[in-house]
Amino acid sequence: MNDIMRSILEKLYQICLNLKELIKQKSITIDNQKEKIMITEKPSEKLYRISKKNLGKDLSPTQNELGCAESINQLHKIAFGDEIGGGSSTYLLWQALKKRNDFVVCDYEVGAIIISPTGTSRLGGNVKGHAGVCGKFQIMSNNSLTGLFDTKYTKISWENYFEKKLKFPIYYFRKIG
Repeated sequence: MNDIMRSILEKLYQICLNLKELIKQKSITIDNQKEKIMITEKPSEKLYRISKKNLGKDLSPTQNELGCAESINQLHKIAFGDEIGGGSSTYLLWQALKKRNDFVVCDYEVGAIIISPTGTSRLGGNVKGHAGVCGKFQIMSNNSLTGLFDTKYTKISWENYFEKKLKFPIYYFRKIG
């Protein structure tokens, strides 16, 4: 193998190593220039990642049975430094989501907040709503039985239970900023 080929292969090898680090750290150093290129994570992707990382944890320290909105607020605080609003009320969380400029209404997508707010069921009365974060295959939310953040629902099971059985509307909000 000649020197030119060896030099090219060595550079390709270095590029591969740098790409491996980029994937690992989400940044890369290009040759000796020490210039960093950052790969940015969308806010909804960050909320999904933080939610997934917190599965199995108690994110609602003051609530168990009614801890879903509190859990969503805690996740947002971990990811972005502040709560969305509304405390442990799904209705007030929904109101806060509608007022914030960093959320937009969307359809089901990974990282979106799904919410069927208490007080919006067509059955009336004191039917409790629910809130969670949409995942790839399941919805992550507080489990009232255990008090832990887990994956009890899928999109279909949420629709069957909250929309069809309990007559709730379903809203989705994507974090954009």
